[in-house]
Amino acid sequence: MHGKQPDVIADGGPRSTVGHTMAEGDPADTLRRLISGYQTTFLVQVAAELKLADRLTDGPRGVDELADATNSRPEVLRRVLLALNQLGLLTRDKSGRFGLTAMGECLRSDHPEGLNAFARYQAHAMIQRPWSDLLQTIHTGQSAFRAVFGRSLFEYLEGHPDDAALFTAGMAARTAGPVGAIVAAYNWPTFGTIVDVGGADGALLAGILAAAPLTRGIVFDQPRVRVAAERRITDERLQGRCAFASGDFFAEIPAGADAYILKYVLHDWNDDEVVAILRNVRRAASTPARLIVIEPLLPEDEESAPEAVMMDIAMLVITGGRERTAAEFADLYERAGFRLHRVIPTASPFKLLEGG
Repeated sequence: MHGKQPDVIADGGPRSTVGHTMAEGDPADTLRRLISGYQTTFLVQVAAELKLADRLTDGPRGVDELADATNSRPEVLRRVLLALNQLGLLTRDKSGRFGLTAMGECLRSDHPEGLNAFARYQAHAMIQRPWSDLLQTIHTGQSAFRAVFGRSLFEYLEGHPDDAALFTAGMAARTAGPVGAIVAAYNWPTFGTIVDVGGADGALLAGILAAAPLTRGIVFDQPRVRVAAERRITDERLQGRCAFASGDFFAEIPAGADAYILKYVLHDWNDDEVVAILRNVRRAASTPARLIVIEPLLPEDEESAPEAVMMDIAMLVITGGRERTAAEFADLYERAGFRLHRVIPTASPFKLLEGG
């Protein structure tokens, strides 16, 4: 890395490696659970697709009643419900009726963290099929998604609007949980205008604007997310302070803002592509504007960072991108004409990389 090292506000606390966690208990049993993890993914997807949590919100129901409500065969649905009970999503009383656990409640379609959509997204063929080609990616270096579908993820989404809507909902679910922690970690009211580059449905920017009532915002993303973003803006009553702008961040980014934020965007791209995006931000930014990238960082010493490490492999498979360390981001900032000043932790896996 060149230039000045960024200041890091450390979040402290003991560290333990994923390997140590996974080694607890019988190693063979642990490995069997890991190998069979896909079964859990698809069982949770089924619960989400059938909206079981929605149907059980008012209390436990019997198998026949649930089967009628979901157009399912009772004898088959019963077996699935028993499996979901074993996974901890459902309760089962002495009369054989099934109800919701606290974890099962999180699958409600109206739950604020959006995990119903996230469960359906993670089990969708556009995610599952590329993962099955991970070995080929290791041999070739090419993203498995491109190998399977013959195009990039974003090119695929342009031609599949239903899948694109699910993708947007799935990404919104990744944002929903950490929004509060991200908003609380930074002094957002200091900015007059914020552009959320690649802001999807605008969930993060809406949270920021709620905490900064005098700040204005622009959600900048591809046209396919306009409906979701404008719905969010309306639902949050932000029409007077927030707007959606469509475009391609490889071409041009809305100019003149005081801050540009990019959450879960740069990890989709290789280093040269990241520099191209950031150079467009540099051209658009007023002086002195802030660049705030929001990502879960890989640790410099390769110690424990479970979410970032697993997301790094997901990016390898789905987009050909990668997760990065703070030092790697500092180098990319410098190549694009920025300097990384601080790395700010949040009460979530995300870090805020503040530059200017």
